Amino acid sequence: MHEHPRDPHIPRDPCERLLRDWQFRRQMAQSYFRALILLDPPSPGQDPQQRELRRDLNARLSVALLGLRHASDQLQACEREHAAGRHGA
Repeated sequence: MHEHPRDPHIPRDPCERLLRDWQFRRQMAQSYFRALILLDPPSPGQDPQQRELRRDLNARLSVALLGLRHASDQLQACEREHAAGRHGA
């Protein structure tokens, strides 16, 4: 019997899309964190642009961390669901 080629756009693992989303969100959070680390430490006489950039990066990091947590929860739920299906079959 001849097997049809697999469509590369359809994930083989049912959780693969969630894993890619988690990896993307982790990279985003790491990027914002690294950018914050590279900024000069806050000081009373700091340039207003630097303070605004720090506030913006902090806000972006907070949103990225929330998204990462959500993606992590979804990925874990998917993995548990499919692990239970494999063991229960």
